[in-house]
Amino acid sequence: MAAFAITQVVLDEATLFNIAVDPAYQRRGLGRALLEHVIDEVEKLGVVTLWLEVRASNVAAIALYESVGFNEATIRRNYYPTTDGREDAIIMALPISM
Repeated sequence: MAAFAITQVVLDEATLFNIAVDPAYQRRGLGRALLEHVIDEVEKLGVVTLWLEVRASNVAAIALYESVGFNEATIRRNYYPTTDGREDAIIMALPISM
């Protein structure tokens, strides 16, 4: 398997819990294609907002999410444990046009 995504839809909102691409397949557009597919599929289900959470240090993922229209909604301070202490979680939202 080269990539996968895990989502949940509840009423008119969806959460992207995980999206991952095998390192051997990264930097080939597969993550973007999968993310765009997820957006298309949840839109078909009547979702108006797609939510996700990302580590503040995951700059590549944040850049991808912003490039398809996600915006920072809020920050969970010191959410993730790290070897050096704690790291923020950024909550992002994508409004989906109907």
